[in-house]
Amino acid sequence: IKGLPLAPDWKQVDPKLMNYYSINKSFIDDVSPSMKLGYHRNIMHYYEKMEQYDDYLTRIKSKILNAPVQYKRALIFSSERWEVIDIVFYSIVFVALFFIAFKAIQFCRRSREEEIPLLPENRLLPT
Repeated sequence: IKGLPLAPDWKQVDPKLMNYYSINKSFIDDVSPSMKLGYHRNIMHYYEKMEQYDDYLTRIKSKILNAPVQYKRALIFSSERWEVIDIVFYSIVFVALFFIAFKAIQFCRRSREEEIPLLPENRLLPT
C-alpha cells in the first residue's frame, strides 16, 4: 500500500523467477501475505495446453477433410450447430408434408366410398 513501509519478507521483482507478493489473508486456511514464485506459471500452462488442443483439433479436421469420400463419416453431432438444426428442420418439414399427403389421400378415399354403391348394378336383388 502506498505510503506504508514494505513487508519484511518482500524482495525485489526478478523477471526470471516471476516472483510476486501475494496479499491473500485467511484465518481459516492459515494463509498470510507472503512472497511467492511463478506468477504467470499457471496461466502459461493453461495456454500451452490450449495450443496443444488446438493443434490436435486442426490435425483431426484436416484428416477428415482430406480423406477420400468413401472413408468420410457422416458427422451429425459436429461442432457446428447449424448442421443439427438443418437436420431437425428438414425432418419436421418432411413429416409435415407426409402427414398432409396422408390426410389428403384418406379424405379422397372417404369421399369416393360414399359414391360407390354397396351392391354391383348387374346383381339382381332378391324379391
